[in-house]
Amino acid sequence: MNGDTVLPNGSTHSDRLQQDLGVTNQRVFTVEKGLADLSSAQERQGLRLSAEIEGVFTKLTSEIRNLSPQFAERTKVPWGAIGVMQVGVIALGGVLYWPIRENQSDFKDALRELKTTMISRSDVDYKFSVTGQRRDDFQRMSEQRDKEMDGKIEQIRDRIVPRSE
Repeated sequence: MNGDTVLPNGSTHSDRLQQDLGVTNQRVFTVEKGLADLSSAQERQGLRLSAEIEGVFTKLTSEIRNLSPQFAERTKVPWGAIGVMQVGVIALGGVLYWPIRENQSDFKDALRELKTTMISRSDVDYKFSVTGQRRDDFQRMSEQRDKEMDGKIEQIRDRIVPRSE
């Protein structure tokens, strides 16, 4: 033999290496095949996910396009309703203003009358000061008369002779 050692099962060491190499090759082939299958499965799944994402994106885009007119409709100003409301407010204002306008002339007449009969503050102050002076003068004159009367009464008493003489 070639110098190979014979193993107890009757095979040589190089046979054993050949067998191990064959098993290893088989395993590598199986792993490569599994890896290729896994890679193709992942690729198919990625393509399927990409197609699903594309479909969802397309649906979402179409829904947004469908909602766009509704949003545009909502943002419109309701001029008709605003016009009706404005007419109502103007009518209400007219109804509320009418009595005020009608009574405005009465108010102006009352103001004119008040102006003609009104006494100014300076006149009132003057009248109070004059009245106060007159009161003070009257008080002084009354006190003076009382003193004069008391003096005359004393003179008359002095002239009268008492009856018990």
